[in-house]
Amino acid sequence: MRIYHLFIIKSEFYSSYVNNPISLYKTLENLYKFSMKDYRFGISLYHQLCELHKIDILENYCVKKNFPKRKNRYLLTQSFEKEKTILEIRPSVLVVYSNRNIPSIFNILHYYSSYIFVCDFKNKDYFWLSNQYKK
Repeated sequence: MRIYHLFIIKSEFYSSYVNNPISLYKTLENLYKFSMKDYRFGISLYHQLCELHKIDILENYCVKKNFPKRKNRYLLTQSFEKEKTILEIRPSVLVVYSNRNIPSIFNILHYYSSYIFVCDFKNKDYFWLSNQYKK
């Protein structure tokens, strides 16, 4: 099972990090691992670097697709592809749990924002979502 964290990077930082994703990954990984004593600094750094997700847009999409919901998590399944994916919607980050390396929800989310940076902290994997769908 892969666990992806999806962040929307502010456009003014995108140009600085688009060709240096390892640096962005390390910064986000440090934010992910911050202790509670560094909470205020972490929040400040997050708000400088990232945008909040538009919860209403994402939830409306999930409701229209009739995805089952429990709290802030939606179950997205593709039975014909044997995909099992859960989308957890938080204002600061989208968390995607999936048995796929590239879950089908990524195809939709790349239209949602061109500045989504995806991190799998457990596997030390990262990429710009838009790079997965370039023609």
